[in-house]
Amino acid sequence: MTPTVNDKTTRPPGVLPANLRYIVLAAIAALVLVTSFFSGHSTKKATETPVAAPPGGATPNQLSLFTKMLEQKRAEAEEAKKQVDRARDDDELRKALIARAAGSYYPAPEPQRASVVPPVDPLEQRRKEREELSLFASNIVLRTPTKEEPSPSARQTLAGASSATEPTKAAPEIRPTPEPPKATGSGKYLPEYENGFYRVYEGTFVETTLANRLDGSFTGPVKCVASKDVRSRNGNALLIPKGSLFFGEAKRVDSAGQTRLAVSFKRLLMPNGYSIDLENAFGLSKEGQTGLKDKVNNHYLRTLGISGAVGLVGGLALYGGRSGGAYDYARGVAMSSGNETETILNRYLNLLPTITIREGHQVNIYVPEDLLVPEYRP
Repeated sequence: MTPTVNDKTTRPPGVLPANLRYIVLAAIAALVLVTSFFSGHSTKKATETPVAAPPGGATPNQLSLFTKMLEQKRAEAEEAKKQVDRARDDDELRKALIARAAGSYYPAPEPQRASVVPPVDPLEQRRKEREELSLFASNIVLRTPTKEEPSPSARQTLAGASSATEPTKAAPEIRPTPEPPKATGSGKYLPEYENGFYRVYEGTFVETTLANRLDGSFTGPVKCVASKDVRSRNGNALLIPKGSLFFGEAKRVDSAGQTRLAVSFKRLLMPNGYSIDLENAFGLSKEGQTGLKDKVNNHYLRTLGISGAVGLVGGLALYGGRSGGAYDYARGVAMSSGNETETILNRYLNLLPTITIREGHQVNIYVPEDLLVPEYRP
C-alpha cells in the first residue's frame, strides 16, 4: 500500500506562482488583439462617414441675405475711400493756392552780384600799419654811456646848477653786466651754476665701497655706498654727500678666460631722499680699469680630472672592443657606454671661470653725462 504524501511546504509572502507569468502574458496578448480589432473598425467607419453639413442648416434665403450684406459693406468701404481721396486732393489744392498767393506778395530775391574789390595800394597799406604800431610805441629813450668828459663850459653850467639846487645824493651809475665769451663753432659754454642747480661734469669719478658680494655665475644687483663727498668745482657747495647709495647691475661671465666682472649703475639715492637717474654709469676698479677684479677660479683641477677620465673611458672602450667571437657582447657594451660617458664628461670641460667680488671692494663710478644737482640740504 502506497503511503500518502502531504505537501506541507509554505509559500513565502510576495512570491508569485510559477505559472502565473504565462497567464499574465496570455492576458496581455488578448488585450492587444481586442484593442487592435476595435480600433480598426472605428477608423473605417470614420473614413466612410459623409461630411456633415454646417451647423445651423442655412437656407438659400439666408445665403442671399448674407451676400447682399457683404456687397453693401463693400460699397460703403469704396465710398469712404473716395471721400478720403477727395479730401486729400482739396487739401493739396488749398496749399498750392496759399503758396501762389504768398509768392505774389513776397517775390523771390534777385541773385546777388559779385562785388568788385578795388586793388589795394601797398604803400598805403604799409602807412596804415605804421600808424597802428605807433599807438603802442614806447616813449622811453635809452642813452648809451660814453667815456668822453664834458667841456669846461658844460662843467661850469653843471656846477652852477648843482649849487642852485638843494644837495641830493648822487644816483649810482648803472653799468651793464659783461656777458661771458661765447664759443665759436660747435662749442657751448656750460656754466657751473644754472637755475639753482650745480653741474657735475661728465667724467667725474665718485669713490664708493661695494656693499654686497658679487658672483659672476649669474646676473645680479649691485649696491655701493659713497665713501667720499663730491663738491662743486669751487668747493663751496656739497653736491653728493658721503653715504649716498648707488644701485646697478652686474653682468654674468659669458666667455672662457674672463678675469673681470662688468658692472653698471642706473640710480643715485641721497640720504635726504633726493634721487637721480643715471644713464648706464660704468663701475671701474681702484686703478680706473673697466670692470672689477678680485677672486677668479678657472677650475683647472676639475678640468684636468675630467680630461683624464675621458681618456680612461676611451681606452677602456677600445680595449673592450677588440675582435673575437667570445668578446662580441662585451665589445658592444664597452663601446656604447664609453661613447655616452665621453659625451657627458665633455660638457664639464668647457667650464667658465667663477669671478667673486667681495664686499668692501673699492669701486669708482664714472659719471657718463653732465648732471644738474641742487646743493645738498640734510
